[in-house]
Parts: sequence; C-alpha cells; structure tokens
Amino acid sequence: MEAEDVALVLAFGRLSVLEACSVLEGDVLRAEAPCERVAVLKVRKLASDNLPDLAGVHKIGPLAASCEEPSSGAATVIGSIAEVLRDKAQLSVSGYDVSEEEYEAVVRSVLDAAKAAGVRKAHLLRPDGGEMLAERVQSRSALDIVVFPYHGGLGLSPTVWVPDSASMRERGTQRPSPRSEISMSPRLARVLLNLSGVHNGQTVLDPFCGSGTILAEALTRSVRCLGLDAKTNRVREARENLGWLSGTTGDRGYDIRVGDARDLPRMLRRSKVDGIVSEPFLLPRMRARPGRSVAEGLIGEASEVYGDSLASMTEVLKPGGRIVLVVPVMLTTDGEELSMRLEGRRLGLKLFQPGPVGFEYPVRPSFESTRWIRRAIYVFELPS
Repeated sequence: MEAEDVALVLAFGRLSVLEACSVLEGDVLRAEAPCERVAVLKVRKLASDNLPDLAGVHKIGPLAASCEEPSSGAATVIGSIAEVLRDKAQLSVSGYDVSEEEYEAVVRSVLDAAKAAGVRKAHLLRPDGGEMLAERVQSRSALDIVVFPYHGGLGLSPTVWVPDSASMRERGTQRPSPRSEISMSPRLARVLLNLSGVHNGQTVLDPFCGSGTILAEALTRSVRCLGLDAKTNRVREARENLGWLSGTTGDRGYDIRVGDARDLPRMLRRSKVDGIVSEPFLLPRMRARPGRSVAEGLIGEASEVYGDSLASMTEVLKPGGRIVLVVPVMLTTDGEELSMRLEGRRLGLKLFQPGPVGFEYPVRPSFESTRWIRRAIYVFELPS
C-alpha cells in the first residue's frame, strides 16, 4: 500500500504503536491512537515482508472509510471489497470501543451494502462479544471488517492481514521449562526484541535471562544470543528451552552462563553486543497486594540493582545499539501504582523516539492480566 492510512488492531496498546513505528522506521508519516485497541498510521509504504515482524498487532487493513453515518461507510467498504467478498463468502464485523448500538448499525449497513453490490452469498459470522479474533479470521477464511471510533465518527477497515500465531503459541506452551508464573508471553518478548532493532546475524544480550523467553524469540530470527542469570537453575532451564528450540548439536547460536549483570564487561571479556533486552523484575512472589511501605522498600532495593546494571549494560553496548528494559509496576493495597524511574542521560544514553510520535517513557503495555505486578518499558539508545 502506497501512502495509505492503515488501521492496526493492537495487542499491547501504545507499546504496539511504539513497536510499529520502530519496525516501519521512516515509512510512518503520522500516527494516531483513536482508541486503546486501534491505531491509525499514515505510511509511505507497507511492504508485505514487514508485516510478520509486527508481533504487537492482531490485524492490519487500509482505512477504507471515515464517516459519521454507518450506511455511507459500509457502502464504501463493501464497494472496495465486493469482488473479494464474492469469493470469500464468509463475512464478519469486529467492533472496538464502539457501543452496542453503533455496532449493530454497522452490521445492518454492511449486510444492506453487500446486497446492493450484488453479493448474494455472503454469510455473516456473529462473533462472541462483537470481535472476531485473529486466529478465527484465519481459520474461517473470513473477510473481517474492523470498526472503531475515529474523528468524531467511525473508522472502517477491511482486514487484509492477520499473524500466524501457531508457532509462537507452541513456543509458549510446549517448551520443556515453561515457568509460566514468571515468564512473559512469546508475543511480548518478540515486541521487545523488535524494539531493540537487532536483526539476522547480530548479537543480543539478556543479562537476566530467566528461562530464556526473550532469547528464544531472538533465536527464531537467526540472532545470536548471549544470556546471563544469577541463578543456576534458571540458566539450566534457559539452556533446555533453547536446545529444544534449536534442535542442533552444531553451532547452536546461543551461549548462556551464570553471571552478574552488574559485571558485564568482565563477563563478556570486553566484547560488545548489538542490543540488550531484559526483564530483571527482582521482586519476590506475593500472594496479595503489598502495603505502600513494603512496596516502596522492594522498589527501592530493585532500583539500585537496575541502576548498576544499566551502567554495566552501557559499557558493553555498541554505538547505535539499544537497551530495552522492563521495570515493575506494583499495585498497593490502597490502589496506588509504584514504580521506578531510570535515567540514562548521565551514561550517554538517550530515550528512543522513532517516527513522528513523541513517546513518554516508561511505555505501559495495555491489557495485562497480572494482578499485583505489572510492566513498564524503557528503550534507550546509545548514539553512534
């Protein structure tokens, strides 16, 4: 698509917009977030080989209509896809942050427009909750129309691409050492990896690698992986998971050791890496929300390790490289959220700002299901 307004259904809210601006780089001319679930980007071009890299996106399609009345928008969308719809037969409408009344009005208008366009065999699928999930769009071979609030009216976008998430789901559920209680999802790990900018043949470091979720996503992209963790059992788990994934006894593409993230120059023998991605967290497991004083103490202790580790990471990062770090956000018993601030300026780092959008750090991923500890993300860049 050339110079198109493109609608993206987001997996992680504003974090997904940051990822899209990073992956598409200079091709993003404008970025809007009309609602938490959908973003609209004006892109110079959107090449098909870039789409699989967008791990934080569930659906992508051109913004075919922006309207006040559902009937006019539906006629425009159906007119643009009528030929495809005659072959597809399966049609669905997914509403994001629209009222039930607006959603039903769009559904009626889409059916009326399809009949007016001579599409007689189109079968409307009625998804639960008014959203056809991406995997169902794929499995049912449906033509899904996304509708969302836009500029005081509605935006309508026919879905032209959804990710094939089967392999990602398998990596999350079938690996030998899942560690589900502490591991992030492979999808989020891929988003963080994309933010680092590392690519085929380069080297990424995770100095708090845990069971290796981030490194596993790097390995699938032919990125060389270095992992450290202070706990021997975590190192063993990471090796098991990456060994299961690589399935080779030759050049495995990874090296995982026991080590201290605050002493990286010595651990790496003064060698440097192209990018660093990590989720230290460093907090104990809790069965309930902590009080404010307990949370402040835990965040304070973790902040010291984060600060020392960030300085150590900067020493082993190549110029032009990025550091992607996840910090914890703790929910207290009185409803407050407590976190830490990371400062990179004194280390020569700057906050990563891709494209035309100014992102405020830390960036919070949306739609997290965790109860008491949530995530926030920093992306630092070391100028060339």
